[in-house]
Parts: sequence; C-alpha cells; structure tokens
Amino acid sequence: MHARKTFLLMSTRIGMSLFGYVSWFFIANHIRLDYTGSVGFAISFIGLFGLITELGFSTAHIKRISEGKDVGRCVGTLLSIKVFLLLIFTAILFIAIWGYKNVYPRMDFTNSYDEQVIYLMLIWFIFNNLTSVVTNTFIGKQQIAKTQAVLFTAAVIQAVITIGVVVMVEDVYLLALTWVVGAIASFAISMVLMWRTIPQIKPPTLAMMKSYTTFALPLMFVMALQPIVVNIDRVMIKLFYNNAQLAIYWNAQKFAMLPESVAASLGTVMFPAFSALIIAGKISRVRMLTHKAERYISMIITPIALILISISGPFILIFSDVQYAESAPIFSILMGWVMIRALVKPYMIHFASFDKPIYSLILSAVIMPLNIVLNLLFIPESIYGVPLLGMGAMGAALATLISAVINYAFVRYLSRKLIRTGVNTSVFRHIVSAGIVCCLIMLTQEYIYDITRFYEVIIFVGSGGLIYLGILIIFREFTRRDFDFFIDTFDIRKMYRYVKGELFGDRD
Repeated sequence: MHARKTFLLMSTRIGMSLFGYVSWFFIANHIRLDYTGSVGFAISFIGLFGLITELGFSTAHIKRISEGKDVGRCVGTLLSIKVFLLLIFTAILFIAIWGYKNVYPRMDFTNSYDEQVIYLMLIWFIFNNLTSVVTNTFIGKQQIAKTQAVLFTAAVIQAVITIGVVVMVEDVYLLALTWVVGAIASFAISMVLMWRTIPQIKPPTLAMMKSYTTFALPLMFVMALQPIVVNIDRVMIKLFYNNAQLAIYWNAQKFAMLPESVAASLGTVMFPAFSALIIAGKISRVRMLTHKAERYISMIITPIALILISISGPFILIFSDVQYAESAPIFSILMGWVMIRALVKPYMIHFASFDKPIYSLILSAVIMPLNIVLNLLFIPESIYGVPLLGMGAMGAALATLISAVINYAFVRYLSRKLIRTGVNTSVFRHIVSAGIVCCLIMLTQEYIYDITRFYEVIIFVGSGGLIYLGILIIFREFTRRDFDFFIDTFDIRKMYRYVKGELFGDRD
C-alpha cells in the first residue's frame, strides 16, 4: 500500500508538473522576462520571510495525527497556530518591504510593479497556508488521495486560467493573479473534502498546544532556516542583478522540479508510515523499508536526471523559449542537485519519525548557514566593495549543488548513528547504468543527430530509458520480482479502487 500511495503521489505530482509546464510554455512565449522575474521574485521574497508561518508545527501536526490523537482537536490546534503566525508574518512582510527599499543597496524595486506584485502574491501565500492545515491532516491520516485531489484539481484550474490570460494579454498583475486563483481553488476544494473527513473541528486545549510546541520547539530553528535557504538565491539574484536573470534561473528550477517532485512524494508517504512502525517497535522493518525506498527512488530518479542532463540544451529551447537559452547549463547543475536530494530523502525521514528533531537541528545549524554563505560567495560580483565570484544564476545553482552534497554526507552519518543503515550498492549500479546512457545520448547528438522538436525529445528519453533498463537487467539489478512490484503498483484497477474508497468512502 505504501508503494501504491507513493505512486499516486508521483503520478499526480508529475501530472501537476505537466500542466504547469504547459502553462509555463505559454508564459515563456508570451510574457516578458522582467514580468516573469517579478512574479518569481515576489514568491521568493514572501517565502524568505514566510519562515514565521511554519516553525515545525505542521510536522508536529502530522506526527500527532499519525499517533492516533483526536483529529478534530489537532485541526483546531494547528488552525489557531497558523492564523496567529500569519498575522505576525504579515506585519513582518511590510517591515521587510520597507527594509528592502531603504537599506542596502537602496535600489527600491527597480520596477514600478514589483511591490504591487508582492501584495498580490501575499494573498496566494495566505490561502496556501490555510490549505496546508487540511492537506497535512490528510497526510497524517495517510489519506494521500485526498491530498492529491486538492493539489491536482487546483493545478489544472490554475494552468487553464494562466494559458487563457497570457495568450490574451501581457500583464504582470494578471499573471500574478493566476497564482492567487489557484490558491483559492485549493482552499475551496480542501474545505469540501475536510467536511467529509473531520466530523467536528474542536478548539485547542492547553495540553494539546503544549504537545505541539514541545515537538516543534527543537524544529523551530530548522524550519526558520529552510525558507531562507529555498528562497535566498532568487532574492539575491534580483538584488544584485535583475528580473531577467532571475527569470532565467527560475526557468531552470521549474523544469528541475519534475523529477524532484518524485523524490518529495516518498517523504510524504513514508514519514507517517515510519512513525507508526516505530511506535509499534518494528525497527528492523523501518531499516528494510529505507533501503527498499532508496533503491526504487534511485532506480527512477537517476536515469531521469542524467538523461535530462544529456539533452539539457535542446530541452530548454524546445519547452521554454530561445530567450531562456542560458537556463540550460543551470538546469544541468540542478539535475545533480535533484539526484542528491532524492537519494537523501529516505534517511532524512528518520529524524522526525524517531522523534529526534535534535538531529535535524544539528544538520540545519551546519548546512543551512553554509548554503547562505555559498550563495553570497558565488552570486554577487561584490558586497561593500569586497570582490566575489559574480556568477549570478549559475553561481546560485552551484551553491545549491555543493550544499546538497555536503548535506547528503552529513545526513547519512547521522542516520547511521540512529538506525545503523549500511551502504546500498544498488545506487552505484543505477548511476553507472544511467551514466552509460547519458554518454551515448551526448555522442549521438554530437556526431549523428541534433534534437530540434519536442517529439524527438520524447524519442531520445524513451530510447534512453529502454537502454537503461536493459543494462540493469544485465547487471541483475532489475529482476522479475521488481517487474511484478511495478506491475502491481501501477495496476490501474487497484489504484482506482484505492482512490475511490478514500475519496468517497465513509467518514473515519
């Protein structure tokens, strides 16, 4: 069932990404770089200060629900905390806007519309946070179909609206509003599903608030730094360069999120599952599931990442626009980040599942400041007259990759201390197999055939995938048992019964 839930997550997130890419294609071909960069900056600027709205309470919510606590009381507790934190965040955001305009480098927003776009995206941020109360509840109850129904439907609505808007008019405010409409749609759908799942939302009690705070307290530093790390690169590109450079970087990030979403699916399913197993004392099963999850996620992510690296140039030109050509090398670097991030995911889950948030605290205290320092070193040309590398968007990608590699090594070390997991040799076979395919595709492009059309991308990716599978079979890394596993996981009839039962079954 864990595999089917993970596959459902992967499928819906890939579907969401595909809808997002279709709408992004229209944005890339109809909207100016500086308009696109303005929206990207607004999202990052808000996210940078959005740290105050998380602070570990969502993780605490998932943890408490997975432990069987009163769902209505848990929802009331998290909702109260979220509303309070959103009020504080809004005040901080207005102070941050003033600071950006009046503190170094006192450049204001360079465009008349940047500040107004931030206010529009604030609405998007608030609705997303309120929706997360419901989706995190579903995750804690391991009701993955409901979570994905909310996100997928909203993604489709936003994509359709975005395409309609950008084709008819080139307006930065209307472009920003498409994100707002998507967030409102998510919120509305989540409310409908919540009433079927939760009979009554109960007000928080002092004991429940204390329970959430006790769990979240060690995570607060971690959660506070995460939004900074996620958004600091784009904010710095805007600060030291311009909206166009930011748009080029954001374009590469957008395409990198497709394989990354596959890895993210794993954590969503495995955290509450691991938590429940640990409560039951089944540590050996957690260890087994960790290696199994790592093996299958590596089997899928590694070829995707390396094949996309081998065709990054034509891929970016075909699926975005010639004005985004500089995104190609950035995209290749980010594919390396995607691989590392995917491989570390099964081990990262251990810290929260074993109720060891101190491990996440130690990790974040080292890695996250390192990431910020690397961005400061790689992105700007100088700060207060001190010369730096000045690599712009490329520097941001390199800083992201280097941080990911160091993070991987540190996570594996801490995880080994916690659960004593060994080396998974399957990962090396996947890398070698995918590396061979990557080299073959690059040589083919260099000496035989240039990719210029979208269906040629599909042919190259599909052919590369078949060659990769053949090499795995030769290495005896893909067996009949794996084939049966994937056939069962991808069984449409079983998936349909699972989704139908969760969405339209009785309340629980």
